[in-house]
Amino acid sequence: MKKHNATSRRDLLKGAAALGGLAAIGAPFVITSAKAARPLVWVSWGGHTQEVQEQVFIRPFIKETGIEVVTTSGPDAAKIKAMVQTNNVEWDVVNLAGSYAMSLSDQNLLEPLDYGVIDAKDLVRPDWVYPKAIGWYYYSGGIGYDPKRTPNPPRNWPDFWNTAKFPGRRAIIPLPDETLEFALLADGVASKDLYPLDIDRAFKALDKLKPHIAQFPNAAKSVEVLQRGEVEFDYTYSGRIEIAKANGASVDFVYGPTINAPSFQGIVKGTPNKGAANKLIAFFMRTDRQKAWAEAIGYGPQKKAAFNGLPESVLRKLPSLDSPQAAWVNVEWWSKNREKIDLRFKEWQMT
Repeated sequence: MKKHNATSRRDLLKGAAALGGLAAIGAPFVITSAKAARPLVWVSWGGHTQEVQEQVFIRPFIKETGIEVVTTSGPDAAKIKAMVQTNNVEWDVVNLAGSYAMSLSDQNLLEPLDYGVIDAKDLVRPDWVYPKAIGWYYYSGGIGYDPKRTPNPPRNWPDFWNTAKFPGRRAIIPLPDETLEFALLADGVASKDLYPLDIDRAFKALDKLKPHIAQFPNAAKSVEVLQRGEVEFDYTYSGRIEIAKANGASVDFVYGPTINAPSFQGIVKGTPNKGAANKLIAFFMRTDRQKAWAEAIGYGPQKKAAFNGLPESVLRKLPSLDSPQAAWVNVEWWSKNREKIDLRFKEWQMT
């Protein structure tokens, strides 16, 4: 198999976009090594973002360690619970949204991490370090658009709601976390005052926008609906937009009023590959890999030293830790409230 090294950011993005189909939903992508008797299974969110992750982290890890890795996509909390309860653990390391990481940890469905192996020092957000999960990068969600079709896009969340001034179809990813936050921002709540979320107010704001929501694509499809001209504006992620742009797509992202959140890694309880799993997470936390990741996709690294030497073109797109425009998802709040809000959000989506 052709090897890909972390070179320039643009080359990485082009290479990732050209790897179509590596991590198709439900179809594992296998990278093998003769040294491992049982492959390590790593699960992430699919699409071009996962392709870049495989290029920046998984392939170099295999080359350096000789440990066999199988990657697949579609983290699912219910599936993890079933695996643990039936003692049939098929996954090892899983990429998780913060609230899911907290919930699985609270249910004793994740292994304690080995911080003798994983370097959790010199971090941007040390509060994202937990006994059974660690936040390894942070990403930005926000307004995506096609500059050829709509050169004057909404520039903030009240604009996104202003369908008279900015007419067109909208799309949002069907996840309550992040969605309730930007609905409240659109309704006039300051980012510093978001929590505890006023759930009723958020749903009232969403009701006003709903007649203009044409689709609820998942994260991996959120850029495609723009590319195909199916919507004018949507909620998507900056890294996915940057990959598509590097591959020639007419899409862009509104930097500034972003919803920022951490991505966590956890190890499924009962894995027979606990040692190798900790080594893989440690590799994700290495400064050189974190820097390559930021250069490749424009998401924020956890390692402070990874910022050293990043070009200005990358730095200006990383989530700001102190911008009054930027909102940060409170993963602990969501871990305590997700279950009831999930049900209400699904009902709202279907009515």
